[in-house]
Amino acid sequence: MKKIISILLAAVMLFSITAVAAPADFRLEMESYENQSGLQIFELPDRTVASMQTGSFAEYTVEIPEDGIYTIGLCGSSYVNFFSKFTLSADGKSYFWALAPTASWDDYQTAEFPGIPLKKGSTALRLDLDEGSYSLDYFRFVKTAEYSDYYLRQEFE
Repeated sequence: MKKIISILLAAVMLFSITAVAAPADFRLEMESYENQSGLQIFELPDRTVASMQTGSFAEYTVEIPEDGIYTIGLCGSSYVNFFSKFTLSADGKSYFWALAPTASWDDYQTAEFPGIPLKKGSTALRLDLDEGSYSLDYFRFVKTAEYSDYYLRQEFE
């Protein structure tokens, strides 16, 4: 009897582990824009970057694999002596970020912007550099949470 219970318990645990989906985690290269103004693309030995100055923007269409709350990382570098200010627009909402300069133009770091609700499917994404100068390599999207039914109703209805 104990052996049967152990086998059933093991089967339930295995089902529980395999039933949980891996979180969505993907990258979008900066040079894969659909429309842009003011971007300069540079091929470096280890990466391709998009250089942005005040007034530059880039527009993308992103395939979001599943509904959820995402953290969007922006990998880049800047060696100016002030913060650069960005606006990210996604699913009709705008988010404002100020990024500190890095130690040098070769010092690429990823700034993370949590709590962005995204729906499964094609999403229009636009990045504007409102003030400053930055070299950008890629966006990184990581699903960090599920929607609650209440949150889903509030955000998307």
